Amino acid sequence: MGDEKSLAHTRWNCKYHIVFAPKYRRQVFDANVRSYAPVRA
Repeated sequence: MGDEKSLAHTRWNCKYHIVFAPKYRRQVFDANVRSYAPVRA
């Protein structure tokens, strides 16, 4: 329970790192990054 974050009425334990990349910046992700973090449209 020590890893949980909370607000007034919610509790969560986030286990994912989410990256948002605009369409024109997707070329920044090279083949190495795409191999373990696939880009989804």
